[in-house]
Amino acid sequence: MKNLFLTIILSLFLCEIAFAQQPTPDFQTVKTEKGMMILNNNKTQPFSFLAAGGNPKGEQNDDGSLFIQTDRNGVLVYFVKTEWFADKTKKLNENEIPAAHRKYEVANFEQSVGQKINVDKEGTETFKVHDLRKGKDEFTELQTVYWSYLATDPNIPNRLYFQNVVIGDQILMLGMVFNKSTDIEKIRGLLKEMFESITLLPAPSIKKVAPVKKTPIKQKRKKAKS
Repeated sequence: MKNLFLTIILSLFLCEIAFAQQPTPDFQTVKTEKGMMILNNNKTQPFSFLAAGGNPKGEQNDDGSLFIQTDRNGVLVYFVKTEWFADKTKKLNENEIPAAHRKYEVANFEQSVGQKINVDKEGTETFKVHDLRKGKDEFTELQTVYWSYLATDPNIPNRLYFQNVVIGDQILMLGMVFNKSTDIEKIRGLLKEMFESITLLPAPSIKKVAPVKKTPIKQKRKKAKS
């Protein structure tokens, strides 16, 4: 696993990864005993999730994405608004949006590297996440799309793997780069653990301020002249 971690770090500098990303996503990172907690403060649907492992570190990249590393793994985190890629002429349901996003990201990557890529591994997956909107011990099922391909540079023996899920009006996408000799199921297991740590949070309540009652001004009546 240590070799896998070193490969991930190196690959982030070697591979030209270009994805659509919100320049200033509204999120916070908090170090805990279990790893790095990421809290997304999106108004439509706030949520949190955990990158488990010791010695957690987080660094925001120039494109607004977040790179989290622990002693277990390193992962790229992207927050993408659905309005950036969803076809406004077609109404997509929640299960169709992740696939539309995958298509959008692959097209962006191909444009950035100037060549077609072979997405040789892809599929869908459903998992349960904690849903505090419903109650303390309640869950909600979310559907994800995953896809993977080899690095475009033949001199770099790496594979790229991405998985996404729609939450509110945005996509959470996690990505890893690793040596192609690594069992891809290990990578899927690492990201599945992160996705299953998602907790949907209640939207912040907006306190309504009662309008200030205006006190009518009493006017003095003038006495009529006799």
